[in-house]
Amino acid sequence: MIHSLKVRNFKSFSFQRARAWQTTFLAGESTDEFANRQEKFRARVGDQLVFNFRGAHGVPAPLASEGTLLTVGLMTILLGPKRPRTLLLDDLGQALHPRAQVQTVELLRELMKEFNDLQILATAHSPYLLDCLSHDEVRIVTLDAQGGTVIGRLIDHPQFEKWKNEMAPGELWSLYGEKWFAEAITVP
Repeated sequence: MIHSLKVRNFKSFSFQRARAWQTTFLAGESTDEFANRQEKFRARVGDQLVFNFRGAHGVPAPLASEGTLLTVGLMTILLGPKRPRTLLLDDLGQALHPRAQVQTVELLRELMKEFNDLQILATAHSPYLLDCLSHDEVRIVTLDAQGGTVIGRLIDHPQFEKWKNEMAPGELWSLYGEKWFAEAITVP
């Protein structure tokens, strides 16, 4: 079982009571629902997620980085009581430092070993993240001449055999992109 997630400068998180504002939108008399709406605010007491970082304690979630919040959300889903068997992640490296991208892929691999029924399909635009994968794990998605979506393998690149031992997957993708694949597709 995974016992801890090592994130640079992260120490812990907790919940604390905090004031929250509930907004109620009241319909106006206009047919345009947004032109004439009224707002009613009401104070409530709720719970707020608070982070403790090295050198910064008590940081409320809205002041934490987007990458921190996305990672906490991802881990909550994967380690929660109703863990999915299939997880689709769009732009996995979004808002993450390149080092954090590598750590995220390592953590996801650990989780897939622990939960052997877990399947993850992720998109990425980061060569750093792709470098965490083997060449044969990388798929390329692009559009054909008719605008249809096509999926291919990085290892099918015409220069793959020449460069496979010299270039990591992210380097190969950065150099050649998807255009070669779209041009190689012939549609009757």
